[in-house]
Amino acid sequence: MKLIIRTENLDNFEWLEKALGTEYSCIYKDIPIPEKLSGRNSKKISDFHNLPIKIKDLLKFDKTDFIISRTLDDIETPIISIEITKSAPLSQHIEQRMARMISAAELGIVPIFICPKELKKENGGSYKFSKKFYSLYEKIGTINKLPCVIFNYPDNDGILINEEDYPECPKINSSNMTETINFIKIILSESIKVREIDFNYFNNSKIKKIFNDQGLLAGNDKYDLEIMDTCELIETDELLNYIKNYSDKSGQWIEKTFENINSKIKQRKKSLIFYPGKKRKLMESRLFKHSGDPYVGMLSALDYAFCRVGKTVDDRNVNLIYIPGNEEDSNFEKVFAPNGFNKFYEKDCPFKLTNIDPNLEIGVSQQFKIAHHLQYGCTYSKIRPLKIYSHYCDLIVFKNAVLAF
Repeated sequence: MKLIIRTENLDNFEWLEKALGTEYSCIYKDIPIPEKLSGRNSKKISDFHNLPIKIKDLLKFDKTDFIISRTLDDIETPIISIEITKSAPLSQHIEQRMARMISAAELGIVPIFICPKELKKENGGSYKFSKKFYSLYEKIGTINKLPCVIFNYPDNDGILINEEDYPECPKINSSNMTETINFIKIILSESIKVREIDFNYFNNSKIKKIFNDQGLLAGNDKYDLEIMDTCELIETDELLNYIKNYSDKSGQWIEKTFENINSKIKQRKKSLIFYPGKKRKLMESRLFKHSGDPYVGMLSALDYAFCRVGKTVDDRNVNLIYIPGNEEDSNFEKVFAPNGFNKFYEKDCPFKLTNIDPNLEIGVSQQFKIAHHLQYGCTYSKIRPLKIYSHYCDLIVFKNAVLAF
């Protein structure tokens, strides 16, 4: 079977090629990312511009570690998206990668997440993986009708075991990775039917069992609002007054805003307020720092844990509302405009151009940037936090502005 493996370096490719074995013929390609559109390298810009639309959509929010594709009907078709982390299995470390996994699931691409089940602390004790993520992945998979599966990075009593020749990757000859690779092979074998009208991965009994067993691993563990100090669930009927009490704008301003917000927001009976820092005040700005981590990922996890009932963000029975939780981030002009869309406009927006530069390298690059933005606007090239905030939030509430989506 011929596969295209996209990843960020040759070592990653060789590790996965070795893990899959000789029954596959693998071609290495890198993962061009939308942010490269802001540079002057016309080759990189055209690499992203020429990707199949499904891979572009997969990369819309963030770059994943591996994309395994097959060529179907002469089109490179992504089948599996793999994310691997060696980070301690703390909630925020797992959640900050959640948006890219959800993006895959919603596109019909099987997301596989490999993370430690346990990681030793330097001063004794260990970090433990929370079973609530099995429950979350079960819900993501059930809604999108495909298997979303978490596998564990191999370890020995909390010490991670790496492949000798590829120390950034898990040991191939381990029980954890044998289980993972076997699952990948089953998915690849089943994917030959992906163009069929009634195709569903769960028609395969082995895939269905692996996914169902993951649900059993979760037990009764799931996201619990009562122990989350970043969230508050209110009646949507209370939302207007809630925002009035928070906002520095006049009641008339807030009421006029509510007259014009999407009716779907007012029709949902409950609203989940994501308000990091409300109970323990944050000193530093976090809206865009570290690419918005972990908050951008937490939003996507909260969406599926509490709000989502269908495949799109419109398919919610609970609103998802973000209130940045510190003084600096609460001012729209102070943080959102200069660090977000205004920064992009000032530095990189191709629509500011009045002519094509006569320099060969720069001018060719500008052509691709203009064409890309005529077709997609800033969908792919705006910075990661803006992409995810605007996609997942029904409202973003600042002291002096309310953004409604």
